[in-house]
Amino acid sequence: MNKSKQLAAILMTAVLAVSLAACSNGGGNNTNTPPDSGSATNNEGTAPGNAGSVTDPAPADNPILQGTGKYNGAADSHTVEIETPDGPTAFQLGESIDPAILEQLEENDPVTFEYEEVAIEGDASSKQRVLTKIQKAEAAQGGAAGGVTRAETTKLTLEIEGMKEQKTAKLARGEGYSLYVFDELFDFDAKSGALSMKNFPDYKAEIVQLPADYKLDKLREEAQKALSATGEVRELKGDEINSTMRDADLFLLASSDKETKEVIVKDIDGIGYQFNVTMPAGEASEGFGPHAFASLNTIAKE
Repeated sequence: MNKSKQLAAILMTAVLAVSLAACSNGGGNNTNTPPDSGSATNNEGTAPGNAGSVTDPAPADNPILQGTGKYNGAADSHTVEIETPDGPTAFQLGESIDPAILEQLEENDPVTFEYEEVAIEGDASSKQRVLTKIQKAEAAQGGAAGGVTRAETTKLTLEIEGMKEQKTAKLARGEGYSLYVFDELFDFDAKSGALSMKNFPDYKAEIVQLPADYKLDKLREEAQKALSATGEVRELKGDEINSTMRDADLFLLASSDKETKEVIVKDIDGIGYQFNVTMPAGEASEGFGPHAFASLNTIAKE
């Protein structure tokens, strides 16, 4: 075989080899070709560009709740504490909170706020308060100096037979003060300061604003004398008192087979109040006390 024939045979062999290789690869349409990792979704539903992350499910709709209180300051970079009618309460900062607003607040500033209660993952019985809005409360229009704007409704925590629950209460105004009232259960007479049950009006709490120079010992003596007409007078302390009123300066009680009467003296934001409570013997007493105390504890100067 001469050199030209030998070269032609080599070229033919090379062309045949290339053709066979192309057929083997199916022209780029081989069904065994692995998926393009730049565009596929893996078995966990995670986009390859975000390997290791999981898309959070859409959050459940939570009602927006309103409240008022005093700003106690930041507990850490994502938590603030507000003094509410339920006591010092921690709130997580929601994404809508502007850090500049928080920087303008000082300790003890009166505030109005909105928040959601979000279930804690893995603990369905517990909820986390997430702050969605907060601002410094301004002087109330038409109110006394030093008053603050309060939300028209709020959620109050009740303790009934050792169990806590929340109910909506509506803002009501008295002579120089306001408070939140469970209006489906209570009537409030602004002029007399009497909070009474709609269906059982003999169950009532009278609100008396005390003078700035009141003397607690004198009030105790007068209350003991008045209550002695009902029965033996006891001064309750600590755990004997419903948790809502546990910070009262004075809590006196007298009972008979017909009724229970209480005299409570409490300082709220530097102003003294006396609550004269009457509860006839009956089943309504179980609900009246916790509801009435929760309302009385929300009193604020107007």
